[in-house]
Amino acid sequence: MDEPTNIIRNTGLIGAALGAIIAIVWVAFGGLAVLLVLGLALAGWLVGMIFQRPDFVIGLLQRLQQR
Repeated sequence: MDEPTNIIRNTGLIGAALGAIIAIVWVAFGGLAVLLVLGLALAGWLVGMIFQRPDFVIGLLQRLQQR
């Protein structure tokens, strides 16, 4: 038997939900609010990546220092 599809891992459903949320925010608050939300989401993603893979960030900073 096939395993049931995990909704959290279904990228199509996640993409559709994010699109709907962005559209609602756009209509309710305007385009600037959407850009603010996307900017904050990007910043949060970067911070999460730094905490998840600090060795990558340390290596990148060391390469920048050597220049």
